[in-house]
Parts: sequence; structure tokens; C-alpha cells
Amino acid sequence: MKKVITVVLCLALLFAVCIPANAEVTQENSFTMYSCYVEAEVAGLVELFTQETGIEVRYVRLSAGEMQARVAAEKDNPQVAMIFGMGNDLSMAMAAEDLLDPYVPANIDQMDQRFVDPDGMYVPLQIIVTCFGSNADWLKEKGLEPPTSWDDLLKPEYQGEVCVAHPATSGAAYTVLSQTVQRLGTEEGFKYLKELDKNVLVYTKAGAAPFTSAGLGEVGVAIGYSDNAQTVVDQGYPLVVSYPKEGAGYGVTAAAMVKGGPADEQEAAHKFIDWLIGESAMTLAYSEFNQYPLNTTVHPEPKMIPIEDIDLMNFDPVLSAKTKKENCEMFENEVRSSADVK
Repeated sequence: MKKVITVVLCLALLFAVCIPANAEVTQENSFTMYSCYVEAEVAGLVELFTQETGIEVRYVRLSAGEMQARVAAEKDNPQVAMIFGMGNDLSMAMAAEDLLDPYVPANIDQMDQRFVDPDGMYVPLQIIVTCFGSNADWLKEKGLEPPTSWDDLLKPEYQGEVCVAHPATSGAAYTVLSQTVQRLGTEEGFKYLKELDKNVLVYTKAGAAPFTSAGLGEVGVAIGYSDNAQTVVDQGYPLVVSYPKEGAGYGVTAAAMVKGGPADEQEAAHKFIDWLIGESAMTLAYSEFNQYPLNTTVHPEPKMIPIEDIDLMNFDPVLSAKTKKENCEMFENEVRSSADVK
């Protein structure tokens, strides 16, 4: 038995030695990734991609923070080829940590060039916009119009009627915090947030939860991302969506290649990114998951306010990422602790 094992080991070593160091790696018809999209969304996109291409996708769904931490922990031995669904601010932060490899799809010229990374460290996908979602019955009862300004939310009629997620636990809520500070400056921004806090009934852990609460009539108005608000509308709840006239903050979802990811999965992962910014994926992301497509050639049947009709603020995602820790610490200490989230 020992002789047989010795022969097998020798043959294996001989085979390994015979492979040239520069031999081309065989490309597999599958790849692995981490995603921080909600499970239904990543599953829907992966299923359609596999149907159209025959390429198998193996993925793990994580929160954005968990995904960043895992890729960093695996830096010396990457376990996945790519990541997607995170915001472009997180992509920039991960690129700065040398965790990503550049990739530029052939059809990148179809994308809204305002959001394309010139270094190709990430590929933009869709945009989701900060909005207000008001319960229509509550508006009628109070004789109010839907809010169209951040100042509207400070009015006495809104006392105990506002719901928003906590910025320490929600990306959508952190965008609200960051855009407020960018719009007004740190001192005035936190002054506003303290005033708003007086009208907030509850802070939630997840960014989608406030719109469900408003749809059910538990609060009058919710603040968060437009995709979550529209989902509640699609479910048949009496929610009216409006946008701040001062300019809305936003998040841009992205995909990126992990630096040093499995060599035999690169080609398949590149094909997935190419597909993600094409018509099939963009249409699905809008029609089923309410994210505005950044491919300027794709125009799905409208069911939401057109993105062209929304005033977007001059939002700086790089600054947002750099100041996240200090902004969240100030909110925790000066506005409301995350220990109080529901």
C-alpha cells in the first residue's frame, strides 16, 4: 500500500512540474461572488443571467459592512472573483484599501458618465434616491400636501409622525445624514438633525422599514431610498412619494472585481458585469426592484417619477465615505443612540 501511495505522489509531482509556469488558465463556466443586494434581487438577477448565458453563479449574500470586512480579511487569499450591490462610496473605500482590480466593460460608454469611475475600479449599475413617503390617508386627515422640503418635516404637524432608519445601521439613513451635513455644513447640519429628531417617533434598523410603517399608517411620513418606497406602493399601500426641492441625495450601486480573485473565474465574472449594465439586467432592476438604470440607452416602461424630473444635489460620495465614522459618532452622541433602534 505504501508503494502505491508513493507512486501516486511521484506522478502527481511529475505532472505539476511538467506544467509550464506561464500556461494559460482554463476559464470555467462559473464564478463566485459576494453581494449585498437583498436576497430576492440578487437571486432574480443571477437566475436570469444563468438562463441567458448558461454561466453558473455561486454567491453569498452579506451586508455591505460584512462584505467589506470579509474581502479585507481574505486579502492574501481571495475567495471570490467579484462583489456587487454595494454603493460606489464603499467601492471607493475598498479601492483605496487595495482590495479591487480594475475592469472596464466594452459597453461602459452607454452608462451615465457622471457616475463612471475614470480608473475603472468599479462599474456603476443603478441609482436610488432619497425621498419622502407619506401616508395618503394621514395627509388627507391633516389637510396636508406631501412634503417637498426638508423644512416641512420640522413643522408642528409632523410631531411624532416621522420615521427614518438610524445611520449607524442603515446605508439609506446614512445618506440622509451625509447629505444634510454636505448641504448645510457640519454645525448647521446637526442643528437640523436635532430639530428633526423632535418629530421622529422611532428610528429603525433597516432602511426599508420606515416606508412599511408609513404605508400601514403607523406614522405619517417616512424618509429613505426611492426603491424601498416604490416597493410599498407596488404592494398596494396608500403611500405618496415626493422629493426634497433642495436636492435629493442618492446612492449608486456598483460591481467590482476582487483583487487577486480566482484566476479561472475572471472571464465568467467579467461577462456578468457586462451583462449587469445591459438591457436585461437594467430592465429587471427597474421593473421588479425599482432602481433607476444608469444605462442611458435603456428606457423601461415608467412607473416612478422619471429620474430626469428629480433634482439631485451635488452629493460627494468620496467625502461621504471619508466622514462616515465621525458623522455617525456625532449622531450617536448628539442626536439619538443606535441602542434605541427598533
